[in-house]
Amino acid sequence: MARGPKHHLKRLTAPHHWMLDKLGGVFAPRPTSGPHKLRESLPLILFLRNRLKYALTYTEARKICKQRLIKVDGKVRTEMRFPAGFMDVISIEKTNETFRLLYDTKGRFVCHRITAQEGNYKLCKITKVSVGPKGVPFVNTHDGRTIRYPDPHVKIDDTIVLDVNTSKITDFVKFDAGNLAMITGGRNIGRVGSIVNRERHPGAFDIVHVKDTTGHTFATRVNNVFVIGKGAKPLVSLTAQKGIKLSITEERDKRIAAKKAQMGDKIGKALNGLLCVYKPADLSLNALKKNILKRICTQGETFRTEDLRVEELHQLETASSGVCVFGVNDGVDQLEELRSQQWANQWRIECVLGRETHKHEIKGKVTRKEAFDHVNKQKVKKLLTKVIGDYRRMSFELAEVEMQSSEAFQIASRGIPRPKLPGSQMVVGLKMLLFKLPYLAVSIDSIGETDAWLRCMVNEFGLALDTTASPVRLIRRSIGPFRAEHTVLERQLSLQNIVDNISLTSRLVKEYPYDRDVVIESGKDTSEEGFGRRKEEFDAMRPAWPRDYV
Repeated sequence: MARGPKHHLKRLTAPHHWMLDKLGGVFAPRPTSGPHKLRESLPLILFLRNRLKYALTYTEARKICKQRLIKVDGKVRTEMRFPAGFMDVISIEKTNETFRLLYDTKGRFVCHRITAQEGNYKLCKITKVSVGPKGVPFVNTHDGRTIRYPDPHVKIDDTIVLDVNTSKITDFVKFDAGNLAMITGGRNIGRVGSIVNRERHPGAFDIVHVKDTTGHTFATRVNNVFVIGKGAKPLVSLTAQKGIKLSITEERDKRIAAKKAQMGDKIGKALNGLLCVYKPADLSLNALKKNILKRICTQGETFRTEDLRVEELHQLETASSGVCVFGVNDGVDQLEELRSQQWANQWRIECVLGRETHKHEIKGKVTRKEAFDHVNKQKVKKLLTKVIGDYRRMSFELAEVEMQSSEAFQIASRGIPRPKLPGSQMVVGLKMLLFKLPYLAVSIDSIGETDAWLRCMVNEFGLALDTTASPVRLIRRSIGPFRAEHTVLERQLSLQNIVDNISLTSRLVKEYPYDRDVVIESGKDTSEEGFGRRKEEFDAMRPAWPRDYV
């Protein structure tokens, strides 16, 4: 006894192009009998629930269909398991949306959104040409239609343009070489190309060779070829892929390129700000800037060195090392404002007593030697105390604040006043770090200093101690809020580290307190005041008032 037709479909045996997850249940909706085969169709419930997400459950999809809201090829379909197939036009009048079912290059149905005007017609492939009773000619199409009295020139494998409202043929396209076609079956399903030639094999399947727009040629059975256009122009709009199937490597390269482009947009916005880098000794600032540009542009063609701006906040000589702050792109515009904040920079100066080099350079030729045995730690501390005391007194005098007043006490509680003196330097902190003859290390907090000024200050230290001295190492340990632990090492420069550091420095600038009462405007320039020395002689330790270290 026959068991009758099957009314169920297991999810695991459902067509793969439905893209149903295994854990979503045991069964899948089984399409009803209709114009398309089970494995070549997409039920309306999957169209509404899985693709458009207009329904979340089985019941909601059924209610939408029962309200007569869904039309397939111009006819209302109330059965949610109705099988819609290739080239079918699905319209939803309530949302003013029209879709056409097409294949992508992986054999999956694509709900391609089209205009209402394009939804008035569809393409049908002729599968049979015959003559019925009383000599009436008719043709059968791939979607189960029977059309009487067709054009006599229409043959099998040709494509007709059908008006979905009247079911009348408005045009047709011959299955000829040079016409555009889409593959509807086999391993090349979804690909679009021009027909090259047709190989006839009597008693077997005819083979059709197709060439896509990228120049790749492939072959398939004639039953899998669906003509969709005259010449190279399609009669219907195609998906974003345009029927181009990429190889695994081509898809990988496309993903990488898209990711780089997306990353380039994000990084382009992130590459605006301040960059804190630790410059090693014997590396010039220009070479360091070139390394930064090289690391940014290494990732690909997204960035070019001509499109990037990198400028330093303060100069640093090649022989010196330490913290350097650079403005990147829009960060260059912030540098002038940062310079006006009169941040104190901390230096570690290491020197050798008893010798003097040419122009006080770190690696200069030794030009003079003196005895240094009489120098002790107490003399050095006394000298440093005298220097810092004189600079503090000068800062209050330039700020026009009485040393014994309450205003001076309030300012001193926040720090030493830092007047803006054009072309002058100010020492706000001085401390001895190491004393081991003939070596001496000093920590200096200063404003407006340069490497040459610091080197000359070392020489002045030696002269004040009745000997001579030359610098061995100049290390800038901090610039305002930027300390050594906030920097990126030169060998660790990479695009990701640069972006992370710019984000870090932006937070540091926002969180760093800036007391405007401490930075006092002053138009007085004391850099030219002398102490009985020659004008052409540069005295690094000479403040703008008389001094006596004896």
